[in-house]
Amino acid sequence: GSFGEAAGFSDRLAAHAPDPAARVDAALASVRALVQGRQLEEAKDRLAHVEPGLHEVRMRIVRLEVARARAEVVEDPGLLAEVDALGDPALSCEARMALAGVAPRELALDLAGEAVALAERLRPALEFSARVLRAELNYAAVLSDPGLAERDLRRALAIARETSSIWQEVHIEGDLAVLEAEQG
Repeated sequence: GSFGEAAGFSDRLAAHAPDPAARVDAALASVRALVQGRQLEEAKDRLAHVEPGLHEVRMRIVRLEVARARAEVVEDPGLLAEVDALGDPALSCEARMALAGVAPRELALDLAGEAVALAERLRPALEFSARVLRAELNYAAVLSDPGLAERDLRRALAIARETSSIWQEVHIEGDLAVLEAEQG
């Protein structure tokens, strides 16, 4: 329910935003909250009604995130080159994570690895997301590298503890328990 509430706050922010760029940012935040809350049809519908303006690259990233959540196959072959040309490492990291979510397994793990490498130099929340994504993709690939999955989850757990995120800590401890059970 909190993700739906967050989407509502984003909608109100979008309605009162002083400029078009801020409205698009708020609208995209609303779509991301709906994805997190597993309200995927509504997320897809809302994304279709967002006017991209200067945020076309961000919209493409969110479109890939929605596609991953809906288990849809989507490609965006020019995204990385365009994002990297902008020179924003956080945006480059987000693009790699979004593409990893819809890419074939081998490429997905490579993209997730690149995202982790970028995120390590950025903010903890981004590193947390990149490491959890790589661990999830690794697990989906039938634990192609269980040691890497464990290292990613342990680092994500450390970030959750450093940032005092009890929910994330519990979530990652559960993932670690599953991984440990898989390994015997």
